[in-house]
Amino acid sequence: MKLFLSAVSKSYALLALFVLLLVPHQAQAQEGMPETLAYQGYLTQSDGTPYDGIPSMVFRLYDAKVGGDAQWRESYPGVQVSQGLFSVRLGRSESLADVAFNRPLWLGIQVDGGSELIPRVALEASPYALSVRGLSVMSAEDEDYGVVPNLVGGYAGNVIQGSDIVGATINGGGGESVENIIAQSYGTIGGGFQNRTTGTGATVGGGRRNQAMGCYDTVAGGENNVAQTDDLAMAFKSAGQSCNATVGGGRDNAARGDGATIAGGVGNQARRSGATVGGGTNNRATESRATVSGGRDNVASEDGATVPGGEDNQARGQNSLAAGYNARAIHEGVFAWSDNGGASSDSLVSTGENQFLIRARGGVGIGTNAPAAALHVTNTESNRDLVLGGTDDSLFGDDGVITSDPAYESSDLWLVSNDAVLVMLDGDDSGETSEFIVADDDLDVLLQVDGFGVTETNHIEVQRDLKPGTAPAEGGVYRDNVVYAWARVNADGTVASSYGCTVSKSATGSYRVIFERELPNGASATVTARTVNDPILATAVTSASQASVATKFFNGSAFVFADSDFYIQVVGRP
Repeated sequence: MKLFLSAVSKSYALLALFVLLLVPHQAQAQEGMPETLAYQGYLTQSDGTPYDGIPSMVFRLYDAKVGGDAQWRESYPGVQVSQGLFSVRLGRSESLADVAFNRPLWLGIQVDGGSELIPRVALEASPYALSVRGLSVMSAEDEDYGVVPNLVGGYAGNVIQGSDIVGATINGGGGESVENIIAQSYGTIGGGFQNRTTGTGATVGGGRRNQAMGCYDTVAGGENNVAQTDDLAMAFKSAGQSCNATVGGGRDNAARGDGATIAGGVGNQARRSGATVGGGTNNRATESRATVSGGRDNVASEDGATVPGGEDNQARGQNSLAAGYNARAIHEGVFAWSDNGGASSDSLVSTGENQFLIRARGGVGIGTNAPAAALHVTNTESNRDLVLGGTDDSLFGDDGVITSDPAYESSDLWLVSNDAVLVMLDGDDSGETSEFIVADDDLDVLLQVDGFGVTETNHIEVQRDLKPGTAPAEGGVYRDNVVYAWARVNADGTVASSYGCTVSKSATGSYRVIFERELPNGASATVTARTVNDPILATAVTSASQASVATKFFNGSAFVFADSDFYIQVVGRP
């Protein structure tokens, strides 16, 4: 007897299962849905009359219309056929959960041990199935969490790699020879191609050739990025901590530490627990909690080291910071910032711990954006631009100290002013005794001044050399001589201005200049007296405590005394 199959219905129950597995957390709905395929057929005999009986039937699903391999098989010892019509629910005894329905399939039917009826019946989709075409659902069960199926979408060759994997999801993407692959439970690949997850709960959002290789590692996208927990981080995980390396995107980035993060960029590496690279190119954070925010070719290689950006900077000391261009903070607690003006070999390198280093060839401006020196301080809020704090130094106590460069023996300290140089004593108005002192390297006092004037003077060296036998200029100061006194005197004996002396007039053209301090023994004094109005001549006779000045006029035959303005200056070698 020859039988013919003439009708096949659509598989509503299986399609309902697809919709269910797209929302696996709705456990109550899942328990109430049959995981079977409803099928109806119509059998006729060779003369076209409907068949009646209870024949055995074998149903098979094939991956080809003709030939191919059977993907599933189920036998029924007896199926009720009445007036040619019969119906079965496939999958009752042999589960359909492992059948990949994300590809074309054909149903083959064998009746009462005869040859399989031809042609095979192509499975069709219901309207619900059109929304999930290309998806494959594979049953899987977690011993702790129950039934947690795997879901594969996109290219049919995308792979859940392992028989014991549960909860894995490939949403799409892939292609021939560029399949997406999940090799551990609860892994997720959102799309793209040639992506791979090999850690529990690892995620690749998309892109190309990205790998999330450690537990709960994440690569959001980009190309050829790797999130991989190293051996140390895996040891942390075994102690109850997670892994969680993250690459946000970019290209050729590798986050290889527990909680290591690379936001993006190209060719960046974060190699230890909590290491972070914000972006840029070829940056490396190679120790725990090290950070490189961006830039290029920067390295943070110690715990807590930071490079905020720039190029070719290295923070190699614990909790150090290097920024700008070619800065090297190689000691603990160092801040190093270098400008962009040097050659690549001209690095700013720390020389000890806890240094604050700045190299700015254009100057450092505090309160100004136009520095006129290496350090330019401008303060518009108060009358103090620079405050020197005290130290615990046994020599200077709590004094503020300014020194010239100790690296150079001949280093001088200059004060250059466009107008006056002012020294204010008792600036806090505390009433304490305040002094201005000039001392030598043995702290012997050379000049000591308080609020009452000069109290002690041993020696002062100033700008120029007078040299022996040279007359001092008016108001001149000299490196090789001491200025003892000077005065500008009016013709009537009154003083216009003076230093270190008093003046009185004794007679016409005769004046006495009294020194406030005597010339020391052995001092070789040079006295210059000259009149302000030629042709009057001024002469001086000097002792240790005073000088007698005479102003005379030549009347054609002799010099006679005459009143005149004059200037006197007394300098000498101590």
